[in-house]
Amino acid sequence: MTDEGREAFAGRLYELMAEQVRDDGRPWSIPALARALTERGHPISRQHLHGVANQKHAPTWDLVRALAELFGTTTDSFTGRRADADDELPVLLNRAGELDENGRAEVADFIRFLHQKRGRAGPGE
Repeated sequence: MTDEGREAFAGRLYELMAEQVRDDGRPWSIPALARALTERGHPISRQHLHGVANQKHAPTWDLVRALAELFGTTTDSFTGRRADADDELPVLLNRAGELDENGRAEVADFIRFLHQKRGRAGPGE
């Protein structure tokens, strides 16, 4: 990864940390982020994550994916590529799976509505 790539990645990471809060309402910190990633199956030390955030280490692709999933965004937001709907759909569907039963039902109803609107039958119709 180039120095520009590391800089863009670090900038986006800090931007997301500032925009979003943890489940407990507190702001993100590097140690909290390292704990959250480790709990989600991507073990990383706070020291290494600090090095990545401060451009001393290049992020691995697995780390980029884990951060994108944690923050509910696409990997493209870290790489600078513009995401289109096809790229973003897997992230959105994953986030829909985290909704409660009513939320998931609303998403399913909306997808069925779009299919009907376009004259296509959806599953179970």
